[in-house]
Amino acid sequence: MLSRLLAWAIVVLAGLAAGSWAGAAEQSPIAIPARETPPIIILKLDDLRQLQGGRVHPRWQRVADYLEQKQVKYSIGVICQTLESAHPNYVEWIRSRQESGNVEFWFHGWDHAVHQVDGTKYNEFNGRPYDQQKERLDKAQKLAKEKLGFAFTTFGPPGGEGNGVFNQDTLRVLLDDQDMRVMLYPAPFNDPKPSELTLFARKLVAESQGKLRILDVAWQARLERPLFKPNLEAFMQGYAKLPKRQYFVLQGHPAHWSDESFAEFERFIDFLQSQNALFMTPSEAASAIYPGDSDAAGTNP
Repeated sequence: MLSRLLAWAIVVLAGLAAGSWAGAAEQSPIAIPARETPPIIILKLDDLRQLQGGRVHPRWQRVADYLEQKQVKYSIGVICQTLESAHPNYVEWIRSRQESGNVEFWFHGWDHAVHQVDGTKYNEFNGRPYDQQKERLDKAQKLAKEKLGFAFTTFGPPGGEGNGVFNQDTLRVLLDDQDMRVMLYPAPFNDPKPSELTLFARKLVAESQGKLRILDVAWQARLERPLFKPNLEAFMQGYAKLPKRQYFVLQGHPAHWSDESFAEFERFIDFLQSQNALFMTPSEAASAIYPGDSDAAGTNP
């Protein structure tokens, strides 16, 4: 009898240690409505850069190993300045994953640095004119082709402590680049009270006739809340209110995640897999969401 109880206890503890989502779902006070179709999930993981000796941050390696073990597709935003001195180890780390088809590396800026104009702080792309922004993208594309063997086709603007993350010239630069196809838009594209910049983006995207496609965020359903802190409960609250939304762009910053944050990210993946989520790279998602390339504007509520 005692041996049976011990065996039962071991099974229970093992289930808890594995973070079984089924048990957590039963305890959650948040009711998740049934969806007609599984959600498309774009994991937007920001701020990859080379460390000394061609290494990536150990936290990046942990996330990559985990997602590959879970057979989950994801995407990584590259800060491209370190491609100038890219070590063969760093090049291979990126190339092997890109070639697998399970990861898409995208352009996340040249240096991700704040700059000043007349005493005002701006993030990398805002506050700069067209030619300066184009120079940054051109340098990154040249290095990507030479060292990585591919061009970036997706852009996610870098944020920071400065004002704004992009401007009208940024959109023009993307449209004029022969390889760029997708923008990970950092605000709801169909906001009922859109900013002047979003109105301009809508117009430019429509005029591009499918050349540039937008994947926007749902503010109610984010991976990190607050920044750098994965928060499944907060995400579930927003997710439950958007049962008809076709896709979710989930932004994270793995190099900032503590062990506790990484464990919460694991719970995220378990929950999304319980929802039969379709994990896609940004380019795959854009093609699935806009198969005719006739309307690149977001259509999600």
